Amino acid sequence: MNLFKTSLPTQKVGLNPLIYPSPLGKIHFSLIINEKRIENFKPLETRCFQKTIVSTWEIESCHIELLQTHFEPKIPSSMKVDDCLAGIWRIKCFAEEVKPIFKVILSSNSSLELNGIVESGEGLVSISFENTDMYLSIGTEDEDYLNNRALENQGMPNHFFGKIFSSAIEILANGIAVSLPCLKVQDCIQIQFIVALSSKKHHKDSCWFSVEQSPEHILKRAGVV
Repeated sequence: MNLFKTSLPTQKVGLNPLIYPSPLGKIHFSLIINEKRIENFKPLETRCFQKTIVSTWEIESCHIELLQTHFEPKIPSSMKVDDCLAGIWRIKCFAEEVKPIFKVILSSNSSLELNGIVESGEGLVSISFENTDMYLSIGTEDEDYLNNRALENQGMPNHFFGKIFSSAIEILANGIAVSLPCLKVQDCIQIQFIVALSSKKHHKDSCWFSVEQSPEHILKRAGVV
């Protein structure tokens, strides 16, 4: 089963898909299914094509895939980022009462603690960090966007509509957590996180604009449906 489909040639690689090193520290992608952490399970496989990797797991009667792709965001021409990484989870559920919790956190690579600043907007929940040289932002879709996708049955089951509240998306001291309602048999869901990095030579809002991107744009740039 491939939840992310591409016509591009792929090859298997042995990368750790859950950790992305950045100048400010390691970015950790995490998923908890019924209190079982995905970090404790080895991926069945990780496929690579162009600037994209897709990893696959089977946990708690769920087929899980994580796509990570480096892409060019749609931002104003006066802005620039040094890197923009999207992590998109897709889950196909084969059991009842499956509870997913997604997290992305920044683990500082220095002895100094990085205190995140909330910088959310319409359709966006985000947190930003900085050191002496760089800005870094982490963003995800807010509850309104997730409910709209549930209404349209686009990467969210219809029975989620009206059940995803602002409390489902939690700003942590060093990242973001998204807790969704329980999945049912045959439910398919999609959740995205975007990490953007920018030198302080560039416009200070470049990262904030970069983490507000549509999943359609990201997947099109990656050559995936």
